[in-house]
Amino acid sequence: MQQSAPIRTGSSQTHCRSGRLTTAMLAMLVAGPLAVTTPARASVFTWAGVIDDGWNTNMNWSPSGLPGSDDVISFLNPTFNPVVRLNGNRSVLWIDFGGPADYELRPDVSTDTLTLIDGDIVSNGLATFEISSDLVMADTGEWDIDGSSTLEVSGRVTGEWIHKTGTGMLLMTGGTADSPSSLEKLRLREGEIVIDGADDGADLELTSTATSLSGGPLTVMDADVTIRNGATVVAASGNVHVRDNCTLTLTGNGTSLAGNDMRIAQEGDAASVVIVEEGSELSFRTLLIG
Repeated sequence: MQQSAPIRTGSSQTHCRSGRLTTAMLAMLVAGPLAVTTPARASVFTWAGVIDDGWNTNMNWSPSGLPGSDDVISFLNPTFNPVVRLNGNRSVLWIDFGGPADYELRPDVSTDTLTLIDGDIVSNGLATFEISSDLVMADTGEWDIDGSSTLEVSGRVTGEWIHKTGTGMLLMTGGTADSPSSLEKLRLREGEIVIDGADDGADLELTSTATSLSGGPLTVMDADVTIRNGATVVAASGNVHVRDNCTLTLTGNGTSLAGNDMRIAQEGDAASVVIVEEGSELSFRTLLIG
């Protein structure tokens, strides 16, 4: 029997209120049953890895079977096969990483892609979880990275925007100058994001043209951002906002953050700091402080 996905805050529900049946309603009931359609609940498939490292091996999942675009996948317990090979393009609803064991979702070939229909990732374990395939966000992603966990995305990320919460670290190392990662916007509320170009470069384009705090291509609030080792971030023509006790650090030759306007603000005593060092570059048309 398949498990039902946990209900998350903000999920929609259908409510019915008491009332009277009209004559028309009674006529419909007499004529035949009234068909009512309810949305199907997602199933949760938990990785067991008891056979091999292949996604497409039914018995590697509990319950046995292959998760699809209406399902949640979960990685919780230590296993003999912590590296999960996608065996092709895959689509799931969202991902739940947890527990004390490291995991990696790895492509068999460079074209293998993982698509998140809801866009969400929960990472609340005590380990490092890596997605090394290309990742497509079909919807706005709520990425809750909490506790001592680290989520590394080493493939190219494209699609909707990411809202990162939780005290853990998001490490982005994917995207190149010829094929950069591309998101509408990136928003941080706590914890840390590191964009690191040490391996093959990490190039990220943020395409939002909005100027507001909620809509700009990059918004950092009460969190830290480090761009390093030649990574580049281009924030299109919208405004970048850094505020409320943040530290934004650019470090290393070839590292850059560029865009239209940057606004550095503080609320009360919660001052923010911007550090540009070791050959890195901050390039904006306007820099507003205060």
